[in-house]
Amino acid sequence: METSGAMYSDTLQHEIFTSLVYFDVFWTIGLLFFAVHLIILGYLILKSVNIPDVLGILLFLASIGYFVDSLAKLFFEGYDHLKSYFEILVILTGVIGELSFTIWLLVKGLKKQHTC
Repeated sequence: METSGAMYSDTLQHEIFTSLVYFDVFWTIGLLFFAVHLIILGYLILKSVNIPDVLGILLFLASIGYFVDSLAKLFFEGYDHLKSYFEILVILTGVIGELSFTIWLLVKGLKKQHTC
């Protein structure tokens, strides 16, 4: 009887681990789609006359960070050894690009709210 409990526990642990691996893969694929979103947003910002071009460029850089990290995670065998460098790339480009755009939107929105 104890053997079946141990086998169930091992099977359950294996299923949980497999589910977490799949989740991580799908999350990484989702980040690739997010990178595409940032490219489109950056392009639209560059075409806009109301938003500074530097924000579009920063979002392009953020998308490159997400692309490089996600593709390396999915296809580069030595990713685990360089993971911290890839994460720094994503954090720096993502925070600078996305946060600057967010702050700009908030400042613009608050200015419009006060003028109404």
